[in-house]
Amino acid sequence: MRKQRLTYILFIGFCLLFSEIQAQSAQSGKTIDGQKYLVYTVQPGEGLYGISKRHNVSQDEIINANPNIRNSLKSGQQILIPSPQQPDSVIISYFMHETKRKETLYSISRQYNVSIDDLIKLNPGAKEKLKAKTLIRVPQYGPAKPKVESTPVEETHHHTIQPKETLYSVARQYGLTTTQLIEANPGLSAETFQIGRSIIIPASAIIPPVNTENGTNDNSSLSNENIQFPTGKRSVQAVLYLPFNAAVKLRTDINQRRFTEFYEGMLLAIDSLKKQDYNVNLYVYDSYNQNPSMLLKQEGVAEADMIIASPAANQLQEFSDFAQKNKKSLILPFTSKNDQIDTNPYMVQINTPQAYLYKETINEFVRRFPGKEVVFLKETGKSGSKNDFCNMLRQKLEKMNRSYTEHLYQATDIDMLNLKLEEGKEYIFVPENSNSESLKIYLPLLQAAKKVNPLLNITLFGYPEWQTYVKDYIEAFYDLNTYIYSSFYADNESAALSRFYTNYKSWYHKDILNSYPKFGALGFDTGLFFLQNYAQDGENAIRAIKGKHFNGIQTGFYFRPIQSGGGLINENIYFIHYSPDYLITKIQID
Repeated sequence: MRKQRLTYILFIGFCLLFSEIQAQSAQSGKTIDGQKYLVYTVQPGEGLYGISKRHNVSQDEIINANPNIRNSLKSGQQILIPSPQQPDSVIISYFMHETKRKETLYSISRQYNVSIDDLIKLNPGAKEKLKAKTLIRVPQYGPAKPKVESTPVEETHHHTIQPKETLYSVARQYGLTTTQLIEANPGLSAETFQIGRSIIIPASAIIPPVNTENGTNDNSSLSNENIQFPTGKRSVQAVLYLPFNAAVKLRTDINQRRFTEFYEGMLLAIDSLKKQDYNVNLYVYDSYNQNPSMLLKQEGVAEADMIIASPAANQLQEFSDFAQKNKKSLILPFTSKNDQIDTNPYMVQINTPQAYLYKETINEFVRRFPGKEVVFLKETGKSGSKNDFCNMLRQKLEKMNRSYTEHLYQATDIDMLNLKLEEGKEYIFVPENSNSESLKIYLPLLQAAKKVNPLLNITLFGYPEWQTYVKDYIEAFYDLNTYIYSSFYADNESAALSRFYTNYKSWYHKDILNSYPKFGALGFDTGLFFLQNYAQDGENAIRAIKGKHFNGIQTGFYFRPIQSGGGLINENIYFIHYSPDYLITKIQID
C-alpha cells in the first residue's frame, strides 16, 4: 500500500504549513561581513514578490543585498538572499517537503539552506539516502526568545520498562509527550523500547505511580484508571484520517484544500490547548484511496483515545467495527448520513442531517413566533425541496389549533398583493423551496409587498444553506427580518473569530477559504472541544459530552444519542437573525 503518513507530536510555537513547496535553486551559501546569504538562481517567470515569500524575507531586504536588481530581475540571474538562520535563531516551525528521486538529506539541506543536524532532529531515523515521495519536515527559523532564569531541577528519575508497556503509555504515565521522553533518552524509539531497559524520566515531570490496592510504587500493576498526572498536566492522543490525496497537489481541488484547512485549524486548537498545559499527541494519516485495514494498523492507533476521520463509503464500516470492538470514539466531522451510527455507541457525528433537527427547530419556531400568521410559500408547478419540514410544521400548528395559509406564486408574478395582507397582523413566511433559483423569485415579491405598504409586519424563515447565498441576498434578508436555523454560523464581527483569522494567517501565510462552513474554523472547534474533553475525562468522555453545550467560534455542539444503543449526533441549533436595523444575531437554542 502506498503510505502517506504524517505523524506529529506538537509543541507550543510549532505549526505545520501543509502547502505545496516548490523546489528552490540554491547553489551555495556565502557570508559577507558576518551576514549569511543564500546564493539563489532566479527561475523563469519569477518575480521579486514570489522570491521574497518563498524565502520568508522582505522585498526590501533582497533589494538591499542586491542593489542591481532594483530596476530589473532576469531569469538565470544569481542573487543573494539574506539567510534567516542567524546565530540567535531557533526553529520556530516547519513545513513538509516531499522527496524526489536521488534526493538526500544533504541536497535538501542545501536546497533550503538549513543544517543537516536540524533535519535529523525533526526527522528521527531519516537516512542520508531517501526514498522518493517521502514526507520530511524542513525547519523554519526565527529569533530566539530571551532566556529566563529558572531554579535548578533535581536529579532525573529512572523507569524500567515493563511487559505490555509502550512508549506512549509510559510517557502518559508521567504526564509527558513521547517526544519529551525521547529527548530525555537519545536513541529511544518504538523499535528500541524493550522490556527491562532503564529510561530517564525528567524529575520535573514525575508523579510516582501508585497502585490503589496496596499503595506501593509497582509500575507493573499500574492500570489506565490509576494513572495520575502532575497538577495542570492533562494528556490525550488522537488519530486524524483525512483524504488529503497528498501525492497529487492540485490547486483546483477544493476538497483537498478544505481537508488541509480543517487540519490546519485543528493545529491552532492544539496550540491553544498546549498553552493551557494539555499534552496532545496527534497522528495524521492520508486516507485517500487507502485500505482501511492497513490504516487502522498504523502507529499510534492502538493507544489513541479517539479517531477523527472522514472515511470513504468503502472504509466507514471497517472504521465503525474497529471503534466499537476497541471501545474508541470515532468522530465524524463531515459525514452527514450513515447507518452504522444507529447501533454503534462509540460513533459521534458532527454534521447532522437536517431531518434530525426538524423537531427541535419546529418547537423553537412555535415558541418564538406565537402570534404570527404562518404563510407557506409554494411555487406553482414545482415540488418543494423542504416539503418534509413544512409538513411537520403544519402538523405541529394543527395540534396547537393555530391557523396557517398557503400562497401559490410563480415567476411571472410582480407582487403578492393578491395575498391580501392586513395591517396590524404579523406574518411569517416559510418557503417550501430553499434553492437560489426560488429565492430570486419570491424575495423580490415579498420586498415589493412591503414597499407598497411599509406598515406590514413581515418575517421570513429560512434554512441552513441560505448562508451560502448571503452575499447575493443579504439586503433582502435584512429587509424581511429573516431568521435562518443552522448548526453553525461564522460571525465575522466576533472577537474570537477575528483572532482565529489573524492567527491562521500568521501561521499559514494565507487567508481562510470563503466557504460555508469554514473548514479551518470547523477544525479548530472540533479539536478544541474533543481534545479538551477527552484529556479531562478519558474513556468516560463519550458519556460526559452528552447534553453538554459548546459554542465554538463557528460550530456549536450539543450531542444526544440518536437512539438507544446508538451513537451521538449533534443537535445544536442556532437561529441567525438578520434584523431590519442591519444587525445579525446568533441565538443559541436550548
